[in-house]
Amino acid sequence: MNLKNLKISSQLRLGFGLLLLFVIILGTVSYIQNGLIHQQTETMHNHPPKVSNAIGELRGDILKMRLGMRSSAGTECSGKTGRHSKHGSLFRRCRSKV
Repeated sequence: MNLKNLKISSQLRLGFGLLLLFVIILGTVSYIQNGLIHQQTETMHNHPPKVSNAIGELRGDILKMRLGMRSSAGTECSGKTGRHSKHGSLFRRCRSKV
């Protein structure tokens, strides 16, 4: 069967039929992907409490580390704790002496 030998009406019907088929396939794929995105959105919506708790613990650990570094920098160099937080270069000087 040669496409050029078909009547123009048959060629148009075939062309529109193929377009309709592609639209149906694209719509089906879009519908499936939309369902997957919906599931992922629900997972992300229920996930933030776990993340915020982990971030809170991380912040606490970072603060403990900073306090430990400040206290060790203050006792090793000048013996002053608290004043070196205003001067960022004191920690660098203490580190270079150690």
